[in-house]
Amino acid sequence: MSAASPAVRGTGRVDVRALAQRVLDCPAVMGLGDEIATFRCGRRIEGVRVRGEVVLVHVLGRYDVSVDALCAQVTAAVRPLAPGKTIDIAVVEMVEPYPLYASDDHDEACWWWPPNEAP
Repeated sequence: MSAASPAVRGTGRVDVRALAQRVLDCPAVMGLGDEIATFRCGRRIEGVRVRGEVVLVHVLGRYDVSVDALCAQVTAAVRPLAPGKTIDIAVVEMVEPYPLYASDDHDEACWWWPPNEAP
């Protein structure tokens, strides 16, 4: 594959790990989807792929945030790391916090929240 191939052109100019972390830092993002990934040095970075001049991002969004607000946050986070590239965002699912485990007494359930949103 040559350096001008659309499958690899531009990927060296985008720090995919930093981009994935910036997306995860968005308050409306609960996680990254696993349908796409970038492979770097034997490591799989899920939810982000750079293909030519397009950055693909697959996200799991918070159920209480609109899709428009979610996409605006992700675009604002990604834009500085991928200037001039088209940013395509796929919202894989809108999810809510869920219990990690529950005892017989429902008041004692342990709930998972995003790191910045814990009550």
